[in-house]
Amino acid sequence: MRLWLAASFLAAALVAPPSARAGSSCGSSSDCGPGVSCRSGKCATAAGSPPASRCSRSGRSASTRPASSPRISPPCFDMLDYAGILAVTLPVYLMMGTGAFLRKTGVLPQEADKGLMKLSVAVLTPALIIERVAGNPAVMQPMPVLMAAGLGFALVVLGISLSYAVAPLIGLRVHEGRRTFGVSCGLQNYGFVAIPIVTALFPDKGTLGVLFTFTLGIELACWTACVGMLTGFNNAPLKLALNPPVITILTSLMLNFTGLHVYIPQVAHNTLGMLGGCAVPLAVLLIGASIADIWGQERMNWKI
Repeated sequence: MRLWLAASFLAAALVAPPSARAGSSCGSSSDCGPGVSCRSGKCATAAGSPPASRCSRSGRSASTRPASSPRISPPCFDMLDYAGILAVTLPVYLMMGTGAFLRKTGVLPQEADKGLMKLSVAVLTPALIIERVAGNPAVMQPMPVLMAAGLGFALVVLGISLSYAVAPLIGLRVHEGRRTFGVSCGLQNYGFVAIPIVTALFPDKGTLGVLFTFTLGIELACWTACVGMLTGFNNAPLKLALNPPVITILTSLMLNFTGLHVYIPQVAHNTLGMLGGCAVPLAVLLIGASIADIWGQERMNWKI
């Protein structure tokens, strides 16, 4: 999880619009960062300017930058202690526990899982993606998007390769768990569990749009490197990579690149936002319910 969060921080930094940096072109001072003014069409740092950001009690960077700016503000790491991290991650697992409780009490029966998960993946998640990607200033150009997606793909491949390489050191060999170990350790938790955590650490609306472009590379690695490692690269089902979320991400990016995103009415954004807000809670509840189904079926074996 720490590797995944570090990767998301790097992806956010890579796709930050260049207008937020000193020396970049600008139309007004609002295009530049705190303490940086627009002079003769260029961002220039003034002497004695205040620091770019300060840490708040929540552990986030409380920047003086206008709210309309596309710049993504990272969390403030010197204040993000273990209590802050726990406050961010604990609600996700409490939602899982709620899903398990609902399953055990019969409120969320197994018969409902298939329909609800299909609803989440095919309708609610695409709605969230369109609302966060279409019109997002941080993902308006192809190059930052390719950098973020490439980073996601490379990290998965690197994680699988390293895990597969060290597996023999703990007694794992091919046909005895080596490939499974490599995929399990290399594939990052980038979906419904990670989204609320990243959203809490990066409250800026633009960050989740960057995360979705980052997941493009992970999805490609999942259906090539991961499945190929388990079943053989010639048998990797590449067509499964074109699932509803991936298609929606690509469509939203094309709307940005072509400028057609401006034709999406505000009422559509509001509707998509309401639908998308249901995606993650519903999916996490279903994850908790599924864990409750298999919990205790087999005795835990801590041996490798």
